[in-house]
Amino acid sequence: MAAGERERRELQEALVGTIGPDPTDTLLGYLPPVGWADVATKRDLDALESRIGGKIDRLAGRIDGLEGRIDGRIDGLEGRINGRIDGLEGRINGLVGRIDGLDGRIDGLDGKIDALAGRLEGRLHHELHKQDRWLLGMTITIVFALFAQTLALIGQHFFG
Repeated sequence: MAAGERERRELQEALVGTIGPDPTDTLLGYLPPVGWADVATKRDLDALESRIGGKIDRLAGRIDGLEGRIDGRIDGLEGRINGRIDGLEGRINGLVGRIDGLDGRIDGLDGKIDALAGRLEGRLHHELHKQDRWLLGMTITIVFALFAQTLALIGQHFFG
């Protein structure tokens, strides 16, 4: 039968009278603060360890299952992302090819523009040279015409 609080106090008073207060406190300090029925035994601790170990094992299994599902989802997402990246890389490479084609066409146009500029420059030089000769000829003609007119006026004035 478990001792209650009243019995515990009676024991303490009897011990103080017999062995003194300090040894009594030391001796009662070794007793549990509750009844012996509430004190856990090694067998109780072993059973508790076994139950907790089982729960931990079940939790570890659930965590492993969740980890597998999460890994599967991550792998699926990774595959989708890689597929999209590959698609974008293909489109970018296509655009780069088109840009390279445009570069080639622009280079061709540059060459055509340079050739046209050279032809225009040569043609302009030729036309300006022709106009220079024509102006020189016209100037000489006008000078001779003015000279002839001047001689005619002088001749009329003196011979008249």
